[in-house]
Amino acid sequence: MSRSTRITTLAVALALPLAVSACGGGGGENGLDRGDPEAVARAYYETYYDCGERGAGLKWDLQLHEGGEDEITREEALASEKKDGCRPTRVPKILTVRGGTRGEVTEVLVSNPDACEPAQATMVLVKSGDGWLMHPGESSLDPRDGSSVVCVRNGSTPRS
Repeated sequence: MSRSTRITTLAVALALPLAVSACGGGGGENGLDRGDPEAVARAYYETYYDCGERGAGLKWDLQLHEGGEDEITREEALASEKKDGCRPTRVPKILTVRGGTRGEVTEVLVSNPDACEPAQATMVLVKSGDGWLMHPGESSLDPRDGSSVVCVRNGSTPRS
């Protein structure tokens, strides 16, 4: 191999990881592209149908945490899910549409046929160093009370 070919190959090999990270981090865990707010919104909703790391663990990872006194830890979220009884269930077809974006904040409209009525909600996401995160204080996901907890009829953890 000539010197110029080696240099070109080395340059491409060094540039490839930078190109992938600049595009939002690539696949991430479980193939999730955290640089795509619609993918993050769908994945967040899907956590309500799964258990453990892909349930409460990923749900916690996809939320913005501001460190308040009453905020639970990731370990507490996993333990609570386990205590409540959790069995994975089939994920319905969750549709998303990206709404308005203002700087580092964007809205994603989510439609879930298994959601409590109405089946549409607005999720507010904030851009972080790790990609897009759901902002619990700004998202209105449960139409019954306006909270940031997703209300589903057939999720993995029984509703109380």
